[in-house]
This record gives sequence, structure tokens and C-alpha cells, in this order.
Amino acid sequence: EEIGITDNFFDLGGHSLLAVRLVSEVTCITGTELALSALFRGATVESLAEIIRGGTAGHPEPVILAIQYGDGRTLPLFAVASPAVETLGYALLARQLGEEQPVYKLQASAPDPGERPFSEEELANLSRKYIAALRTVQAEGPYCFIAMCEGVQIAQQMVIDLEADGQPVGFLAILDTWVLENSQIRWRWQISYYQQRLRELRRMPFSRRVSKLKKALGTNLRTLATFEKPELSALWHRAYWPGKDFQPPRFQAPVVLFKRPQQASHYIDDPELGWGRRSAGGVEIHPIDFHHRKMLREPYVGLVGKLLAQHLERLRHSKAKLPSVDAAEPTETLKMKDQARIPAVEPIPHLPGSWFPLSFSQQRLWVLDRLDPKSAVYNLAVILRLQGTLDLPSLERSLTEIVRRHEALRTEFRSSDGEPQQVILPPQLIPVGVVDLVGIPADERQERARERVREEVRRPFDLAHGPLLRALVIRLGAKDHVLAMSLHHIVFDGWSESVLLGELSSFYGAFAAHRSLELPPLPLQYVDYAVWQRRRWLEGEKLEQRLVYWKERLADLPAGVDLPTDHLRPQTQTFRGDVRTMVIAESLTQALQELSRREGVTLFATLLAAFTVLLARYSRQEDIVVGIPVARRQHSELEKLIGSFANTLVLRNDLSGNISFRELLERVRRTTMDAYAHDIPFEKLVEELRPDRDLSRNPLYQVMFAPANLPQGQHVLPGLTLSPFRVESGTEKVDLAVTIVESTNDLSVNFSYSADLFQGSTIERMMQHFEKLLKALTEDPAERISDISLLTNDERRRLLFEFNDTAADLRRDLCVHQFFEAQVKRTPKATALISNGVRMSYRELDERSNRLA
Repeated sequence: EEIGITDNFFDLGGHSLLAVRLVSEVTCITGTELALSALFRGATVESLAEIIRGGTAGHPEPVILAIQYGDGRTLPLFAVASPAVETLGYALLARQLGEEQPVYKLQASAPDPGERPFSEEELANLSRKYIAALRTVQAEGPYCFIAMCEGVQIAQQMVIDLEADGQPVGFLAILDTWVLENSQIRWRWQISYYQQRLRELRRMPFSRRVSKLKKALGTNLRTLATFEKPELSALWHRAYWPGKDFQPPRFQAPVVLFKRPQQASHYIDDPELGWGRRSAGGVEIHPIDFHHRKMLREPYVGLVGKLLAQHLERLRHSKAKLPSVDAAEPTETLKMKDQARIPAVEPIPHLPGSWFPLSFSQQRLWVLDRLDPKSAVYNLAVILRLQGTLDLPSLERSLTEIVRRHEALRTEFRSSDGEPQQVILPPQLIPVGVVDLVGIPADERQERARERVREEVRRPFDLAHGPLLRALVIRLGAKDHVLAMSLHHIVFDGWSESVLLGELSSFYGAFAAHRSLELPPLPLQYVDYAVWQRRRWLEGEKLEQRLVYWKERLADLPAGVDLPTDHLRPQTQTFRGDVRTMVIAESLTQALQELSRREGVTLFATLLAAFTVLLARYSRQEDIVVGIPVARRQHSELEKLIGSFANTLVLRNDLSGNISFRELLERVRRTTMDAYAHDIPFEKLVEELRPDRDLSRNPLYQVMFAPANLPQGQHVLPGLTLSPFRVESGTEKVDLAVTIVESTNDLSVNFSYSADLFQGSTIERMMQHFEKLLKALTEDPAERISDISLLTNDERRRLLFEFNDTAADLRRDLCVHQFFEAQVKRTPKATALISNGVRMSYRELDERSNRLA
């Protein structure tokens, strides 16, 4: 079949490698050097002929070029470049990614000829143009980008603009490119201006200021040696100081950086030039020993393609929601490159009667239980009010089925030669106890129900005799019940609650309708995770590398955050606790969210930094240690399991140097990212660091800060209306634990505290100071944290006026000894004098003074 001069090369089945061959042959035949991009601009014989004659292809240069169309179902990859960056390299890369992978090149003419950075206005215009073009191919995120050279500047601006529009970005892959700050743009162009103006000035030797300027700008400034000192001083003030405090825009998308190994890793470490300073999603570095100009040529392009394909595949198969600017889970935002290299959890044979090792967290809980077997401090509870017609047999059958599915709930913990082991029991019926309160007055039932629930939750478990799940139904009326489920933390955590309620909803709905239900089998059980954690995840060099980090990070750790307490710390923790709750208004919540967006961090990071300031101001310490919980369900197969997976990371933040809150935000972000990257079981950390044994406090940290970001679902039991039935446990394991609960419009903040140390009024005052602090930080994040006032208006008034009201109506007709005699009559037994450890009451002092008289 003949091909006409207007037939399109790609419509006839052409692809990127055929395009390379065609352009090469045309170049040889015509003797005219033809760029591959020419074929993309004009994919017909007629258009190519016009280009070779020196004309144009008859239409404007396209902003988006299809390098490889792919299968139409796979997430596209967008290469961001200018026409100066050849298309051939990206065509070779596309071939490495497979025929099903769509690859597009975004390009536009450079704003001006010559090598220079883009201005902010030029970047904004290019970003808008590129985004409009890519949305003709892919309407919604997540978007995936790869860029090099000046294309990185454009891609970075596109990521920021897309996230501001609520669109997620999967990743930004960068090929061997340094960060270019807007401050550097200002410096370089001001230097160029001064060089032109001062070219004729005589030579002079380098000065110390020249050396500093050269280091700050990171560029060759030998021509500055021709400047006179006054002119150099003017340059310094006009070029350096405006950019010194430059704060780069932040984005949530992770960065994938391909770089030569001989280069310094400023990309992630340097506070001025680091990509880690830009990306809240972390930086994953792939060292490849290539020449910069040949990175998209064989053999290097094959390795780049292989690694990039892994990121695309991971993104396609990830079930986790991509972080966005408006709603980012802290655990997702802080996920680091190390997570991708975690070995898979594999099932092991589960023979009847087999004994299995405990996970690290289970082992610590088992030891604590052996120290105090009658303690219920690690009991957890799920408490619901059920209004409607309750089908008790269906409820009992549902719980039995859940325990059958989840081996953790039918596990016993036994000792063999002093070593704990877990043994899985066969499935068994889970009875549901019933307490009937219908016979007591209606106005007393709810309080009696709370008392009964507290008794149930505080009843200890015997870990050697399972199952470690108890269920109780309290009947308040014919269609009003309370369901209380008690579980030990050794088999359950906060995440597990959502799994439990989700399966309870499914089974109860089926059984109440007299239907059978077979949920998909669980690919793993908790003992698979415990064995994997012991034998595969942390072993050999991996463990040692992480321990080196923590030993350095936590060296010379302070004993704790020295908060002023109302009572002396008891020698042994009693775990008595109480809780207070405050609600942060919608207006302040929105201001905090806006501050977080501007600074490129999550709301959780902002609140954590603010809480760190509060602790520093209360304790007068600059070295603040806080524990934060993490779910540690590294694999999607673990997300549907019930078990004890949660871990605690120890964050040590440095507030020295009279820094601003904005600077503290950056320190907190880095500290948290590093902690996630070196995640290690808390129990293993305690074992290795061996802190001083102290039964009066928790090891390593005594203050916790936690986001309530556990998975939430709409759980429904047919015929019933579900609502929380709040019963305070009356326990607390640390000095102070703050939990943030984010709702649609506002924030709830729970301050749970040790009742052995604090009174409720003290915690309420602390909450007021926290709210005052949050307001101040949203108004001026650049303010020095030492200058922020925590005093409320009432406290300020009392200090300035009430406490200084020293006016008194004194009797002037009495002498000092007569005032003393009056005090003796009022408080004869009160202490009047302490000397060398001896106390003397007013009566005793009066008698002895009378004898002397």
C-alpha cells in the first residue's frame, strides 16, 4: 500500500525507536542534520520536507509530544524539558519502560536565548501552560514527572501548583540536577549587573568578604577581584542579604533523585541546597556512575529505566492513598525511601500445638505482665451504645467467627525455660456476658453502666489462658444496650479496632439476616509477622546501621521533660490517670492548616512543633524528647490483621539558638523524617541503649504526642444505631499524652495525664496556654519562640493588678510582739520556725520567748 505525503508516521504504526531510525536515514540521505523532535513536530513527508528546506511544519510547536502512547490504561510519565533537551534520550527511556507505558514530553521555547535561570513570572507562566497541556492527556492525578536541567525548575513549580489545586503527585524524578533557589537567581543576576558596571575598575586582591560571597553563591566569582571595596560592599548587601533568609516553597510529593556517586549529597543533607528541604515526602537517591550528558544513553538509560519502572509499578499497586496538600496523613507524609526495601512477610506452617516466638512489642508487654500480673493498665476496650433491636445470638456468633479468622485473638502466652512463646488455640465459642439494669431507676442506669464497664475493663487477663477477648452486653432497655469488648494490648492495637468493627459489621449483618458469610481468607496471621520481624526484617547489618543512628541521636539523653508538677513523683508508677479535652475553633483550625500549607508541612507536624514549644517553655529546657506512635503495618497484607503492631518513635528536638517557630518547624520535620527512616522496635531500642532503670517513669520518654489518624469507617449493624459510649479508663502510662482528633471543621485535643503528678486544674491551664500559643504562631511564625507570650488575658490581669495590690489596712496601735501573740492564738500548732531540721510551732516559740523574757 502506497504512503502519501500527508499520511502521519505515528498513525501508520510508527513508534519512538522507528522514529530514531527514520530520522537517521533522512539525515544521511539529505545531508541535513535533523533532530528527532522534528518528526514529532511534523510527522508527515510534507512537513519534514518543509523543515529540511528551512521552513516550519505548518503549525506552531506543540507543548506536549507523545513519545510513546502506551496501552491507554497505565499511569503516564511526563518528561518536563525545553526543546534544547533532545527527545531521543526520552524515547530510549520509554523503550526501557515497556510498550504499555505512556510517555509524554512537555516542552516550550525558552523565554530568552542564552543560559540563565527562569524568573518567577516565567516559571509561573510555563507551569500553567504545561499543566493545561498534560490535562488533555490525564485529567486527574496522581501525576508522575521526570526532569533534568532547567526542566527541573518547571517541574517543581508544576508540582507545587498541582498540589495547591488539590491534585496528588506520585513522584518527581530528577536526573542529576542541583537545587536552584530563587535566592540564587537574584544573586546571579545582580552579580552580572555589577560586573558590567564595574568592568573597568582596577584589580585588587581577594578579601575575606569575597571568599564568603563565593562560598555562599556556589559559583565562579574570580572577576569580583576587580571590584573596589565600596562597590563590593554594596554588592554584598544588595545580593546576599535579600536571599539569606529565603524560604523555599515546599511540596508533598516524594523526590526520586538519580545522581553520580562522586557528587556530594547536598541534595538531601544541606539545609540550603537540599531537595529534602523541598519535599515533605522524602528523597530517595539512586547513585549511578554516568556522565551527565550521557545519562539517557546506553548503558545508563537501561539502569535508569529499570529503577524508574519500579517506582511506577509501586505507585500502581499501592493501596495507600497518595498524600495531598489538603489531607495528608502524617505517617504517609513522613514515609522515607527505606520503606520500599522492606522484605516481604511470608506465611509459615501453622501446625497444631506449635510454639512461636513473640514480636518485640509482645515480649515487652509479656515482661511487664510478669512484673505485675494483676495489673490491667494494658487492657484496651471497644465500647459502643447499641440502640435498636439487638440479636444477641448473631452478635455472639459474629465474635466467634472473628476469633476463628484472627489467630492473635485465640493465642496464649506460655513460658518455656523462662522464654515466652505464643501458642495458637483451636477455634472456640466466645460467650457474651449479659448484665440487666432495667430494674433500676432510669436516671441511674447510664452511670451504673459506666461503673460496670470500668469494672470489666479493669479486670486483669491471664496471658497464659486465652482467648484474650471478653465481651459484655449491658441492657439499659428493651432497645438500648451497651457493648463492651475488653482485649489485652499484647493481641490488639488502635488500628485493630477498625478491623474488628468492620468484620463485626459484615458478620452480624449476614447472621441477623439468616445468611452465611465467607470473607476472603487472610493471607497472613500475626505469628507470620512476629517470625518475620525476628528473623528477616532486623538482622545483621540492617539492625546495626539503625542502632548506630539511634545511639548517636539519643546520646546523653535528658532524664525527661521536667514539667512543674503538683505532687511529688511516686517511687513506683501507679498508672492512675485522668483526661481533659479542648476543642480548637474552626477559625484557628483553618489558620493552622493554612500555615502548614505555606510552610510545606502537615498539620500534625505544625501541632507537634507547637507542642514542643509549650514543653520547652514549661520545663525551661531546650532539649525536648517526645514519643509518637506509628502503626507499623509496612505491607498491605498486614492492614487487615488484628494484632499488636504499633510502635513508638523517640523524637529528640533541639530548640537552642533562640530560633523562630519557622526554623523549629524545619528541625521537627527533619527529626521526624530521620526517625521514620531508621524505624526500630522501641523494645529493641531500650534493650540496646539500656537506660537507667527507674520504676517511677517510662524509659526514654515521658511525654507522648499522637495523631488519631487510624482508619475510620462507617460501621453498621442492621437494625441498630451505633454511637460511642464514653468511659474513661482512669489510667495513664506516661506523665502526659496528647492526642489530636481531626474532624471536618475543627480539632479536638485530649490531654491525658498522670493523676499522681498533676491536678486537673493544672492541665486545664496548660491547655489554655497551648491554645494561646497556637494563635500566636499563626499570626507570626517568624517570631522567636522565646518571645511568645503564653499568658491569657486573665492571667496577665492577675499578675499586673491583683497580685500587685499590696494595699492593706494595718493597725498602727500595736507593736510587733502583739501581732505575734495574736498569731499564736489563731494558729498555735502551725510551724513558726525551722532551724537545722528542727521545727517549732507558734505556741512553742511563744513559750520559749516568754521564758527568756
